[in-house]
Amino acid sequence: MSKSLSLSLGHLAAALALGCTAELGSGIGTDSSAQGPTGGGATPSVGDEPAGDGDGTVGDGDGTVGDGDGTVGDGDRTEAQAQPQPQLYLLTYAELRNSLASLATTAALDPSEVQPDRSVAGFASAGAGLHSLSSLGVDRWETAVDSRLGQLFGDQVARAEFVGCEPSAADDVCANGFLTRLGGEAFRRPLSEDEIAQYRQVATDTSALFDGDPWEGLRYAAQTILQSPKFLNRVQLGEPDPAVPGKMRLTSYELAAKLAYGLTQAPPDAVLLQAAENGELETPTGLEDQVRRLVDSPEGREALTLFCRDLFSLSPLSSATRTEEVISELPASLLEEMEAETIAFCLSGLSGSDARKTFLAEQTTLGPELAALYGVQAPTDPSGAAPLPDPSRAGVLTSAGFLTVLAHQDRTSPTLRGRFVRERLLCQEVPDPPPTAVTELPEPPVGQTMTIRQRLGQHAEDPACAGCHQMMDPIGFALEHFDAVGRFRETEYGLAIDASGELDEFSYNGALELSDAITLHPRLPLCLATQWFRFSEARIEAAADQSQLAALGDDLVLSGFNFPSLIVKRALSNDFRSLTTEEVQ
Repeated sequence: MSKSLSLSLGHLAAALALGCTAELGSGIGTDSSAQGPTGGGATPSVGDEPAGDGDGTVGDGDGTVGDGDGTVGDGDRTEAQAQPQPQLYLLTYAELRNSLASLATTAALDPSEVQPDRSVAGFASAGAGLHSLSSLGVDRWETAVDSRLGQLFGDQVARAEFVGCEPSAADDVCANGFLTRLGGEAFRRPLSEDEIAQYRQVATDTSALFDGDPWEGLRYAAQTILQSPKFLNRVQLGEPDPAVPGKMRLTSYELAAKLAYGLTQAPPDAVLLQAAENGELETPTGLEDQVRRLVDSPEGREALTLFCRDLFSLSPLSSATRTEEVISELPASLLEEMEAETIAFCLSGLSGSDARKTFLAEQTTLGPELAALYGVQAPTDPSGAAPLPDPSRAGVLTSAGFLTVLAHQDRTSPTLRGRFVRERLLCQEVPDPPPTAVTELPEPPVGQTMTIRQRLGQHAEDPACAGCHQMMDPIGFALEHFDAVGRFRETEYGLAIDASGELDEFSYNGALELSDAITLHPRLPLCLATQWFRFSEARIEAAADQSQLAALGDDLVLSGFNFPSLIVKRALSNDFRSLTTEEVQ
């Protein structure tokens, strides 16, 4: 069968299922990004724009979950609406990859097959919570699903294993059981009788187009399920909260999905779904048992790794380049080792009993190429664990990955490094330069050399630049003993480096004292709580969340910066299960 005919039949199967998302709303809406930076959950709509700008980190989000399983959502939400509109949190690439893998389909999902993630505040999950699929994203996903299911159902052994039985007709007991199981696993909840009937109708009607072949009917019914907005999104419809009249909360299955994707970046497993079915998530003990199980699982560790990668903005590292004056070669294998070390520093604090260790750790993880960059012998430990190569280093701020991603091709950038600390570690907003501002640093006079600090000093003499640079540059100056790929240096262009600086009430000289200042800064605990909120709940905090976040920050301090306890405490809070005003308007 030709690809074009296959896709046409896929559209037909989807069209035959029209109406099975009636509970999600109807009509064509607009991208929810118009709601601003706070709140959660996009209302997907049909869009015409491509899905990103090609940098590998963003997708466009103007678009639809347009798959013929029914149109979804009305983008014009107003307080006058009698019923809250459904809230859909588009799955990120990582979540979609893990969700597809859980259904035991064929090859692993490649990033090129889906709409690129669009980060908001540095987190792909927060971006996905505010945006929906573009038309290009819909087309990519349809092609990916069609290709996978075509391969799977074309293999007699693989399809029998996938379906679990041998159907004699597209509506027999075997077929019905398969559709019920696949739909329930894909949508993270049991299907309604109406949904089962609709997918069974897809199977029987399309089977008739293939001389009654039940396998072809099940193939296109499965394709319709996997193109549904109820698979591609985490759906929050809510239910009345029995403890708070007039308020809405997540259903048990919606809570299970929020816990699973927030804590493991994967769909709820069979144990968690069973707990939802049995009502165990309604009890404090049952809920806590599941939360702690997820946090301690290998998938929980992977989710925390992804959080570290997003928190320290490591996505661009894999494509970093440098001029020959900086380093003769910057191979992908070295960049991978850099990223591994930076993530290891992050995990050393956030996965343990004291998050401040992220900034103070004296153990590192070195591969052979990174060890050579640092000028030390590669560690003999198979894990790569080793003491830090010299006393000038400690913690994540002195890791080559962090220092490289926040530098230019030909030089360091105290401004980028300082802005990172302000925005990502202290959650303070730094304004962008005005459109008319000249951002290029002045060149040294002919025949003279100047350090980057001296050139920035001249640049900051412009009143339009001084205020913002004063917020950032003194922080970055502390890291000037590390070049644009993170090697230690005593001088720059033969000139002595001044690594002194100030961060609010703290003064310091060098990276180690800056790291100490950050761990003592009163904004760090609140910011760590805020950044985890953005990552795990796929949205930017709103005014209604501020008191909860402040309490989490205070509790983090009282626990001695035990970050896993913060994760558990947030997931167990009543607020975690509630639908906020922004989520239900």
